[in-house]
Amino acid sequence: MYMDNKISFKGISNVGAIQLKVINPDNMRLLKRKYLTLSINNDKYGNDLDDYKKCLEKCMPSRVFDFPHDNAILNIFTQSRNGKKYDVPKLFFNFYEIPRTRRMVPFFEYVAKLTRKIANLPDEKFHVSDSFKYGKDGDRYILGDSTVSELMPDPSIRKQALDHIYSPTGAKTGASLINADIQAAMEDYLL
Repeated sequence: MYMDNKISFKGISNVGAIQLKVINPDNMRLLKRKYLTLSINNDKYGNDLDDYKKCLEKCMPSRVFDFPHDNAILNIFTQSRNGKKYDVPKLFFNFYEIPRTRRMVPFFEYVAKLTRKIANLPDEKFHVSDSFKYGKDGDRYILGDSTVSELMPDPSIRKQALDHIYSPTGAKTGASLINADIQAAMEDYLL
């Protein structure tokens, strides 16, 4: 039974997270970004991929939000202005900004539930394959607009960074931070 759980937990695997500060090239302001990436599939424990697709169809029937390289990958990130106390975070999903509208409330709820699930997973339920983590996918999927290799060209530093990004602690912390940003965005919309 334990070995089955290591394969996947309810169709979620290869979870990683990172938090960065970046300069907005349009106005040279500092932005805070929190990234979370994961593989999602159906398996004998659940239909996470189907649930995700149903939610997308309900909220955005005419839009395709597939990840550019692999439709079983979800990349979620939030962005806010660094140091701005009342700045409401923006949510991006597979690098598309998600508008805060009534129609999108179920989608925000889905992402909040998913990030809460990841934040509360026991460490032994996390599975990240080394071929994903150290391969080109783990390197480029987490950031989208750049790679970990570009930010950290030294192989030993890059390996340490990838080990942290795809660790249970790193993933759970990132999921929790993104969940807090989603809650803030929805509270701002609903109030």
